[in-house]
Amino acid sequence: MPSDLDAPLRRLCSETNRHLPFRRPFTARFLALSNSEQQQLQQRDSMGFALQNLRPSLQHLRRLGCCQPITRRVKPSSCFGSQTASAPRLPNKRMLSSLPTSTEPLGPDVERLRRQPAKVIPDYLTPMPSHLLTTTLSDLELCGSKEYMSESTNSTSSRCSGLAGTPESRPAVQSPPVLLPQGHHLVYFPIQAAPSSLAPDGADMDHSPGVHYSRRLWAGGEVVFRDTDGGPHQARLALNGQPWTCTETIEDVRVKVDGSPLATRGSEKIFVDVWRRYALGHPSGEESLPWSIEERRTLVFMNPGVGGDAPSASTPKIIKCPWLTSNHGKDNHEAAHSVRVLPSPRHLFHFSALTFNAHAIHLDPEYARSVDGHRAPLVHGPLTLALMLRVLTGYSGQPVSRFVYRNHAPLYVNEPLTVKVRPVPPRTDRAGRGPADGGATWDAWVEGPDGGLAVKGTATMAA
Repeated sequence: MPSDLDAPLRRLCSETNRHLPFRRPFTARFLALSNSEQQQLQQRDSMGFALQNLRPSLQHLRRLGCCQPITRRVKPSSCFGSQTASAPRLPNKRMLSSLPTSTEPLGPDVERLRRQPAKVIPDYLTPMPSHLLTTTLSDLELCGSKEYMSESTNSTSSRCSGLAGTPESRPAVQSPPVLLPQGHHLVYFPIQAAPSSLAPDGADMDHSPGVHYSRRLWAGGEVVFRDTDGGPHQARLALNGQPWTCTETIEDVRVKVDGSPLATRGSEKIFVDVWRRYALGHPSGEESLPWSIEERRTLVFMNPGVGGDAPSASTPKIIKCPWLTSNHGKDNHEAAHSVRVLPSPRHLFHFSALTFNAHAIHLDPEYARSVDGHRAPLVHGPLTLALMLRVLTGYSGQPVSRFVYRNHAPLYVNEPLTVKVRPVPPRTDRAGRGPADGGATWDAWVEGPDGGLAVKGTATMAA
């Protein structure tokens, strides 16, 4: 062997023995050497250079002028059967050295959510967002009506596209200014995060317990309207461009674990209560403003599994309204008023744009099917809330003081849904006295195309 090759070989072997914890057979360098040089290399095995077990790096091979290395596949027995307990296990090609090697599911980051500081979001009470929401809701009612469904596609499409909201809805400031309709606060205070900082599915990561909890749903919530009797706060919610502020906090995080013996880590459900309080004005420093609307949004997060397989889109169990299936006499009666709605992909897109919501479960049919296991994109939870408040206030003629609701089943695009309301008979005690607060109670619920219960809510009307 030439003398000028001896020094690089010595450096190569010493560096390889020091840096590489695993040794694999290497034979590619022989292709660049003559027969005599190969014989000399084999004779030098007695000096401790086990060339068959070396795996030099590409930088070392370039120093020697050799070709690309050819490695021999390690048999399973040599990797698991003949290895001693102290020998390290060969790494998987798909793993990076910076990632954990354990495949055990990660738990929810509950403490991060609980320590998250409050977000203060400024906005202005301009009439344009409210006008666009009014146009969308009115169009939903028109497209779901029986007259629309019975007509031809061309004529009804022109009717549907020509609607420009109710006569009270205008995109400009009116004199006197119009008050903000109940439920229209949902289209103000859009998300402030940049698109690159959102979750892979387009949702807000500030509410998530971890990126591995990629399945999320709107479970329910409640809305409280302050001074609905025409007090100073309600009278000041005028669409005249005045400033107002939303303060968002996470006040409760609950982990619900399946009690079955087959439950594994990662199958838990994480319920996150996001509270939003809306107040007029922009605070200066630590100033606290009196709120006009208080809202709780309960979100549920689930882990789709370590393998990432989409859940099966099995037929959900149909839930009927409890007061329509019970035998409690006067409580067993139908709705007093109902509105049929047919949400299309354009409606969902418009509402996503109004709320700055990029969640793919409302926009991408392939994502909804392959990732979350739904048969079609889902109707937004806030959209059904806005529909119920619109039907409640429109039919009863009274403002809502408090509304509590819960989502029981998903609603899908291009499938009709029906919003129903009815007054609840007042309950009196033995002395004949009614409720102490004096506010009437109304039931509001949403049924899917098969008549199953999708959303159930209870409203306390203003006295």
